[in-house]
Amino acid sequence: MLRRRLLVRNMARRIAFAALAAIVLLVGLALFNLALFLYLRPQLGVLGAVLVVALGHAVGGAILLSLAMREPRAAEIEALADAEGMALEAANSDKPDALLALATFERKIGEFRSGFSLGLSAVGALKELLDAARSEAKDNVAQPGPARGG
Repeated sequence: MLRRRLLVRNMARRIAFAALAAIVLLVGLALFNLALFLYLRPQLGVLGAVLVVALGHAVGGAILLSLAMREPRAAEIEALADAEGMALEAANSDKPDALLALATFERKIGEFRSGFSLGLSAVGALKELLDAARSEAKDNVAQPGPARGG
């Protein structure tokens, strides 16, 4: 019992430090994005700078999503997957095979959906940034410059 308490306390400490580390990393990433945008704005303009930063995020997000979707190939994990499949099969032995296949498919879709929703959120945020940049660019073009006397 004492060992479990120590393990739980250690795990809680690790989770707290991981959460703090994630917050610090996100703040650092936000500041890096701002610095990159401010650096690129004079050379590329507002829209170009936003597009470069967004492209970097899209590439990074795609790489991270592909890493998240990979499944490790270890003997223990395969054994656990086999045991899970046998337990699921035993629990659903009275159901027809089609329902068992449907339940497995539904579980796989749920796993994919959780990883894919992050990508969709990023695309939505990118669209909002581009719309704001276009609106700002249109406003700059629509406002006439100072009139010159002749």
